Amino acid sequence: MANYLYLTYSGNEDDVDFYDQNRRDSCFTPVATRSPLQVKEAEIIADADELKQRGVMVLGCGAYCIGSSVEFDWCAVSVVRQLRRDGFKSIIVNFNPETVSTDYDESDRLYFEELSLERVLDIYEREGAGGIIVSVGGQIPNNLASSLSHSGATILGTQAEDIDRAEDRSKFSKMIDQMGLCQPEWSMLSSVDDAKQFATPVGYPVLVRPSSSPCPSKFCIIWCCNESGHQRNST
Repeated sequence: MANYLYLTYSGNEDDVDFYDQNRRDSCFTPVATRSPLQVKEAEIIADADELKQRGVMVLGCGAYCIGSSVEFDWCAVSVVRQLRRDGFKSIIVNFNPETVSTDYDESDRLYFEELSLERVLDIYEREGAGGIIVSVGGQIPNNLASSLSHSGATILGTQAEDIDRAEDRSKFSKMIDQMGLCQPEWSMLSSVDDAKQFATPVGYPVLVRPSSSPCPSKFCIIWCCNESGHQRNST
């Protein structure tokens, strides 16, 4: 069972426009006469203005491979372009010269560096960035999410715990059950015999995949298992 659902928003309007001039003017209302909503809006606008100046880091996809490929470069570039349209300083970290995200004209700052925890944190501290977006670069940035969060970096967009919940089969299944949704029968197995015992009552075909990887190159569909134990499969 694939645990990834990628949603892409394409449009010119936000659900809430925090930058409307009339709402900005309300922030200059004397503090004593502000409503709780005006106070909250003033805090949001102040945070957004600070974030614009400090900048947002976007982690690219790294090397092209099955599971981290061109579609993630498109996602990263789309995010950077939207950040720039909204007036945010954009910072790209990537090491693949074949990507559009490493074009110098795409971002305000470009770091042609490895996507490792140490290097990303070095850049984060050097730039004084307001946050990091890791959810648009594919598996390599996703693998850094938890470590970056535990190191004190501000993760923007999809949070580290949500990425982990999507990748961990048990956590994802538990979430589906809590939501009352149907899901296929599944199990985490470590031997061929255990897999056969699982597949017999469930019925063929069954999908076999690594326990924690969205990479389809490792998938295998088992169509049947005859009495001699031979399996017919396809990838």
